[in-house]
Amino acid sequence: MDETPIFRITKLNIKENDRGEYIREVENNMHNSIPAEEGTLLIGSAHDDAHGEDNYEIELFRNSLAEDLHIAAAHADDFAETIDKISTDKEVIELKPEVITTKAHDALNDNADHFVMRLVKVEVKPEDAEKFAHEVKKEMTTSMAAEPGMEIMMSGVNKKNENEWYFVEVYFDDKAYDAHIKSAQYLEYVENTDGMVVRRDVKNLVRDTLATQGAIVLD
Repeated sequence: MDETPIFRITKLNIKENDRGEYIREVENNMHNSIPAEEGTLLIGSAHDDAHGEDNYEIELFRNSLAEDLHIAAAHADDFAETIDKISTDKEVIELKPEVITTKAHDALNDNADHFVMRLVKVEVKPEDAEKFAHEVKKEMTTSMAAEPGMEIMMSGVNKKNENEWYFVEVYFDDKAYDAHIKSAQYLEYVENTDGMVVRRDVKNLVRDTLATQGAIVLD
């Protein structure tokens, strides 16, 4: 059995009048997946526009068996059926996990309304892939250890384009985010990778649902 973690981001367009149904479904899917499925490590959804039409589902499974068990569950089947019915422009991005680390929370609800979430896509020069990966790991592990307001950091490489990296970042609040981008490790990362990056796209996300099995460290 393949023990590689499954890391996926799915972009969905949901019409504004279907948003209520969508939120009900993602909440139901999350509450039935965690903590019932121990191999479902993280599951959530967020949006990045005022009307909530551009949505991003984030999923992390321990391995392919854990994903299969999740898919086989009735609630996941109902969720998939509803999403297929109400979503348009569905784009599934399968990622090779690089560094994934979260704080030790069973669920991330206590401060959810104040969370700051970022989805970052970075295109890296092919010749700099190894050096970039080294800098990412150093910055992410240092940030999680040093910054109490850093809740989740996830990075992965697009399986269809090895030069395209995705980052999911969750901060306790705006103050924690501001502290991160002024930190020595982040400034060092920006300086060291400046010549390696072709382009960077940053989306400010609003959390709709987000929960984990607890502390996760995959590197």
